[in-house]
Amino acid sequence: MRAAIGRLIRTIATCEQPVEVLTALDTVSLKHPQRLRVHGFRFIPSWAFNPQIEHVDRDIFFGPDLGGEEYWSEYRKLAKASGGSVLADYSRTVSAPFTLTEGMRTLQPRGDAFWPFDLLKKFSVRDGLCCPLRRWGIWYCSTRPLRIEVEAEDRYLLGMAAAIAAQQLERITHAHRTSEVAELSAREKLVLRERALGNTVSETAQYLHLSDNTVRTYTRRIIKKLGARNITHAVHLAYRAAAL
Repeated sequence: MRAAIGRLIRTIATCEQPVEVLTALDTVSLKHPQRLRVHGFRFIPSWAFNPQIEHVDRDIFFGPDLGGEEYWSEYRKLAKASGGSVLADYSRTVSAPFTLTEGMRTLQPRGDAFWPFDLLKKFSVRDGLCCPLRRWGIWYCSTRPLRIEVEAEDRYLLGMAAAIAAQQLERITHAHRTSEVAELSAREKLVLRERALGNTVSETAQYLHLSDNTVRTYTRRIIKKLGARNITHAVHLAYRAAAL
């Protein structure tokens, strides 16, 4: 696996699309004795978590042949119905790789809280290794329980490979996010910044010495330019690009 990581370092710099990054990392994880697969990458902004405004191939990237869109569709419905995922919450509180089995032992979910584990099982994921990084969560998965839950050296190597891949994925997606926000005019950015602070249309208009209708017009333009569903989503996209 060490040799595969060396090749990954050389290969990853040439990747220009998220799918290429996922495929390169999948090639490395398959070198593990239990042939782990890359389940997916997820962008996790530290200031917010809302699966209802995150989308496949923009915030969420799934590995080859793992039914990513179908999985994410069910995940969003269940997360909304239950108010969140204990597994996702846990992954944001730890700084070291952990297996799905270890997560279950630590959390001991009961009743409605067990749905993330049942959903993974439905998609043939029996165990896996989560590598939480600063702005990304990376999951390797296995169709059977992991032997000895992944040895320490393997955790280190898989975590290193995930970090290398996440760094390249960040470069690719950040460039795209920044270019989207760069299309906003200076006045639109001012309006968006005020809305991000929680100010209403009227409060924003008063502060910027504009009419309410003008602020509403800028707001519609912002939403359209960023491809957002509403102003809350637009703020989310702008923060992702570190533009506010």
